[in-house]
Amino acid sequence: MPLSLEASGVVDQVLDGLKLRSSVFSRLELDSGWGFAKASLPGAPFHIVIEGEAWLSASGEGGFERLGRGDLAILPRGGAHLLASSPDAEVLSFNDVWRDLGLPDWRPGQPYTPRVVRIGSCDRPSTRLVSGVFSFMDRRRNPLLSALPDVLTLRASEDLAHPGAKLNDVAALIDNEVGARMPGGALVVSRLADFLFVQAVRAHLASGSARDPGWLLGLSDPRIGSALRAIHSAPEAAWSVARLAQEAGMSRSSFALEFKRLVGRGPFEYLKEWRMFEAAALLEEGAPSIAEVAGRVGYSSEVSFSRAFKLIHGLTPGSYRRGSDKT
Repeated sequence: MPLSLEASGVVDQVLDGLKLRSSVFSRLELDSGWGFAKASLPGAPFHIVIEGEAWLSASGEGGFERLGRGDLAILPRGGAHLLASSPDAEVLSFNDVWRDLGLPDWRPGQPYTPRVVRIGSCDRPSTRLVSGVFSFMDRRRNPLLSALPDVLTLRASEDLAHPGAKLNDVAALIDNEVGARMPGGALVVSRLADFLFVQAVRAHLASGSARDPGWLLGLSDPRIGSALRAIHSAPEAAWSVARLAQEAGMSRSSFALEFKRLVGRGPFEYLKEWRMFEAAALLEEGAPSIAEVAGRVGYSSEVSFSRAFKLIHGLTPGSYRRGSDKT
């Protein structure tokens, strides 16, 4: 079931919380018979086929998915994957190939200038790809990323929520900018890639394809979605299961069971996670004191807040803030 307008507002909030930054590495021009094993990354790798085709296999998926001209594939959780000219192509470590060419490694948060990279004879490359990574600068657990599939695919022919705009058109713009190497080109391709990430998420939400327990499945249910929206709009409120059940228009016991069935965790567990998500954002934005952060996410005790924060993030609030100051 596609999301309602009210639920879409929650998605906007969570998308904004990702602090998305795109880095386009390269336009790869490849001879026939190529294959790369790509290691996992602290971000979401993506590939756009400009010419030819590519075959993608996500770690643990088993099979290959064909990507044709203009298609986009994103791995939201940064999983290791194979990318090849055919399912039976010989595969090399992409990191080894990249370093053999004397090219610098990517680091999250660091600027990266896209470049044209030719592998093989490439007088007439059989495949041209634009590859890069979406990085999420906040380090927080984000419910959207965990709710997306291992591979998010957007096809060239799909509309981009703008009349007449197709993925293929945006892919061509990115390709041209990488090849032209004009002043400001890195910024242009980064913004275009940001746009594609949001469009891919939009397409997934519009498909109503959420089936497994998780945040998106809960948000698509009118009653459980009402409770989730209440949590997101006022995480500092003195929520109880009974109060959230009232928001959903359900009995306490039925609500607790249905929330866990759809979201995959109980309402109080989800509330705690979202509060810690918001707390991390406040710390990164420079909130003046940990006591203030605690109060703004519903904790009257700084000790209880610090304990809950460390349970979710693995660091005390103070250590987390010091780490944020260095990024």
